[in-house]
Parts: sequence; structure tokens; C-alpha cells
Amino acid sequence: MLPLLLAAIHTSYPQLRLLLREDLTAHLLEQLRIGRVDAALMAMPVHSEGLEAQALFTEPFVLALPAGHPLTEKKEVREEDLCGHCILLLEEGHCLRDQALTICGSMRCVESDEVTATSLENLRQMVAVGVGCTLLPALAAAPSVGSIQEGLIEIR
Repeated sequence: MLPLLLAAIHTSYPQLRLLLREDLTAHLLEQLRIGRVDAALMAMPVHSEGLEAQALFTEPFVLALPAGHPLTEKKEVREEDLCGHCILLLEEGHCLRDQALTICGSMRCVESDEVTATSLENLRQMVAVGVGCTLLPALAAAPSVGSIQEGLIEIR
């Protein structure tokens, strides 16, 4: 989502200088409390005394499956389809992990105890190479904003 947001902000406010940083929710909240950052973009709900939160939009989760997975034949997945399936999740401290765990609990799937990821991009890549399946926010599952393939040059 951030690349899409940045493109729109840059177009509307070309002189605006933004300092961006990705971090865990607890760290972002602390930075807000001490005045080190002016605003933070994070998953809701956010409950922190003295801070104001504003929902920007709602976004569904989607199930991301590796090629050839039996569930790829389905148009939609029901609770019974996921029962017992092992799901890859973000590491402790990520707010999206908590949301995914809530969904996993209601669908009776289980968290992988072998692999955790530090970012949504790592989850995408693990699914792409067949490590397992995961739950992703719909924007994170969308095709990448752009490709840098043509701009890659070997360093010697």
C-alpha cells in the first residue's frame, strides 16, 4: 500500500519531504507518544491513551496459496476447507499477525511452528516458492506496483 500512497502524495505535494520508517506497532506507538513521529499508518484497532486513531479504509484478508495447492481450485474457502491447514504468519509484534490469528482461530487452521516471516513480502515469497499458505491483506496480495528487473545491474 505504501508505494501507491507515496505516488499519490508525491503527485499532489511534490515539495513535501517525508521521512518514512517501517516498524512494529508497539515501536510506532512509542515514537508517537514521545513526539518523534507525527503520524503512523498501522492496522486497526489501535488503543493507546493520549493518541487519536482514524480509520482510513477497511481491507479484506485473502488466502494466498502456492501453485498446485488443492484449494486453488476453489473460488472461495469455507471454514471446513482450512480446518487443520498450517498457515504461515508474521512474527510476534506485527498487528497483522494478531488479525490473521483471529481469522485462523475462527477457521480452525493452525499456525506454522516452523516458519515465521518478518514482512508481508517475505510471506508472499514463501508462498510463491511453495513453503506454505498464508493470509494477506488484499493490497499486499495484489501484483507488485512495478518491477525493477530491467534496472538490475551486477556489481563487480
